[in-house]
Amino acid sequence: MKPAPFDYFAPATLDEALALLAEHGGDAKPLAGGQSLLPAMNFRLARPAVLVDLNRISELAYVRAESGVAIGAMTRQRVVERSDVVARAAPLLAEALPSIAHPQIRNRGTVGGSIAHADPSAELPAVMLALEARFRAQGSTGERSIPAAEFFKGMLETALAPGELLIEIALPPLPARSGTAFLEVARRHGDYALVGVAGVVTLDPRGRCQSARIACLSVGDGPVLLSEAGKLLAGQSPSEELLRAAADFFKGMLETALAPGELLIEIALPPLPVRSGTAFLEVARRHGDYALVGVAGVVTLDPRGRCQSARIACLSVGDGPVLLSEAGKLLAGQSPSEELLRAAADAAATRDIDPPSDIHASAAYRRQLARVLTRRALARAFERAGSALYAPEAP
Repeated sequence: MKPAPFDYFAPATLDEALALLAEHGGDAKPLAGGQSLLPAMNFRLARPAVLVDLNRISELAYVRAESGVAIGAMTRQRVVERSDVVARAAPLLAEALPSIAHPQIRNRGTVGGSIAHADPSAELPAVMLALEARFRAQGSTGERSIPAAEFFKGMLETALAPGELLIEIALPPLPARSGTAFLEVARRHGDYALVGVAGVVTLDPRGRCQSARIACLSVGDGPVLLSEAGKLLAGQSPSEELLRAAADFFKGMLETALAPGELLIEIALPPLPVRSGTAFLEVARRHGDYALVGVAGVVTLDPRGRCQSARIACLSVGDGPVLLSEAGKLLAGQSPSEELLRAAADAAATRDIDPPSDIHASAAYRRQLARVLTRRALARAFERAGSALYAPEAP
């Protein structure tokens, strides 16, 4: 379909754009990247009488290192994704951006446009909530600053007043000893996420959780701050007990420890110990298919560079996720080496798992995949554990 008729304006300055929005009132819509508005117009779900194109306003496109990071609302998502400033000062944002649709979309989509659209399935609103961003908005009557916690009002609804534009996103600096992570699940890469989580945790000098801000997407009318989860973590030390509780949850194929009428309402992930590295690898016939075998690993080094602990889990080799405990025991206390990794991988394939044969793969093939993936995942995790990326900041 084609959009309904509309008048088109392409102002070159912010003042011109605000004047046009004030003049045409509710009949006007601002156009940023257009990745959401234009499809809606083509289906005639949106019928603005006036379109005010913001793409010529160069003053709204920038990434600046200030006390944290300042991002102009018209900055393309791909520019932010590739920004060294963002990678250093806001790694959570850098990690989340590749999950947004596809590169072609991110080449046109803007950071401000996605935030102002306020789609509850979008990644950026949840990231902004976790990072405690502040949004600078401007209308014909002046400017104001809106915290992310007060900006999102509901599905596709924000605190922006009629004729007001989001012009800048300000991200505060992360406290010392902070770590961030972003994860989501979608049917295939580029689809809207079924659920996503953005988190920021900060440790105190004794290694306990000083604060935790976790925001979820695709679970409500907008991004949801998991405040109860944050309260539960505050003041606590990361423990093996939390990891074991997760392992006790899976009972068999499509079977968990949930009682009848009981719902899973929260997933708590403890912060990684210092000198830790992680890796995930899987093999599928094609991207997006169920994996033939997959391996997830977390390793932690002691101050002398030996393996302090290793937790490796395998998927598609049993009735549920399988913890490779024999492989983990073999690694404990040892210095990483090619010989050690091969021995651990052999233990995983021969002693930890008893994979099934089915129409997708034989048991022997799955054992071989588990052996190769375990060795590669461990090598990657140990390399990351020893790198500066995982080194803790001095208290």
